[in-house]
Formats: sequence, C-alpha cells, structure tokens
Amino acid sequence: MRPAMGRLPMARDHTRSSDTPVFVKYYTHLEGPFSELASVFSARDFPLNDWATDAYRDGESLTARIGMGGSEAPLVAKTVELHLEDRHASADRVVLSMSWTATGPTALFPRMDADLIIEPLGPDLTQLSFQGSYVPPLGVAGMLLDRWVLHRVAEASVKNLVDRVAKALRTHESVDTE
Repeated sequence: MRPAMGRLPMARDHTRSSDTPVFVKYYTHLEGPFSELASVFSARDFPLNDWATDAYRDGESLTARIGMGGSEAPLVAKTVELHLEDRHASADRVVLSMSWTATGPTALFPRMDADLIIEPLGPDLTQLSFQGSYVPPLGVAGMLLDRWVLHRVAEASVKNLVDRVAKALRTHESVDTE
C-alpha cells in the first residue's frame, strides 16, 4: 500500500504585507501503531540535524533548476542549523517545535519556524506532519520572488525532511542521508 501524502497549497493573498508569514504544511501517513512510532520519534539519537541540512540543499537544487538556469547541482550551497526547541507529548500526540536557519550570511535565506507532529489516525495508522512558516527575505521583492519560485524551495525542503523522518520511522533505524 502506498502511503498517503498531501500538501496544502499556500494561500495567495496579493494584499498581504512583506512581513506576513508564508505557511507550509506537508504530511504523510505511516502504517504502524502510534505508541511504537512515537517512541522512535522521541528517541534522543534521532538524527534530525543532518536531515534538515540535506533537505535544505535539495530545496536549493530546485531553485537552481527553476530559477537559475537548469543546473542539477545547486549554484548556492547553504548549510542550515536545526534548533530543536520544545517536545510536548501526550497520549495521542507528540509535537516537536523547531526552527531552521541558514548558517553564515542569512540575508537571502529565511528562518523556518515549525512543528513536526506525530499523531494516531487509527489503531495501525499514524500521521507525521510538518506545519511551519517563514517570512520571505528582502521585503516586497522577496515576497514577489516567493510567489514566483521561492515557496517551491520551501515546499521541497519540507517534503524532503518529512520523507526522511518517515523513512526512519518506517524502518525504525537511522537513515543514510547521502
């Protein structure tokens, strides 16, 4: 059975100001009981930092292909730092609050604030979702670039990260990020 996946399209409000956050959501379904998957998800050695860096670079590859001439290799390689903030667990939900920011010069790279959430959908079906937001850099020009192409970088980065986490949860072991 192929896992269900989805994403909500971002709203296109042409009247919003340049400092209004853009929202990104992506989710996937995992076969397996919530309690078992939540235990793996909550483990301290779950390697989210490495996956966030790789996800961001994959998103930059998309930018290079779409906005900078069709190259398969990213023209700009940027490392990100994932800051794991709070983890809240209840009987039917684990929420990991996080942010990821570019290292070094950051003027072109927005900070993403998000929650990575795992919750049961049934006895043997669990949902992993990412709900985040960012403010496009560069004011009005950045907002226009975001509408044209940069939101695709954010979506690709988020999808890549969630898919890596889902793969690790499905196999209950570390995932090679190469």
